[in-house]
Amino acid sequence: MDATILWRIRGYVLLATALTLLVFGALGHGLDILLGTQPKAFIGLIILSFPVSNFIAIRLTKSKLTPPSR
Repeated sequence: MDATILWRIRGYVLLATALTLLVFGALGHGLDILLGTQPKAFIGLIILSFPVSNFIAIRLTKSKLTPPSR
């Protein structure tokens, strides 16, 4: 595999992880403020974000690595 492809894959994985952490963290923080359950929803959604980010990263890298079918 080409080195640039590997760096692209790393970038996609980093981007997917960072964005899902940000989104789930913001949702958890908002729910904690709204419901007054400091920090239970925040921690729960941060933990939930890891499998979601792995799923997104796998989907992104699969779509980028598989050649288009003819």
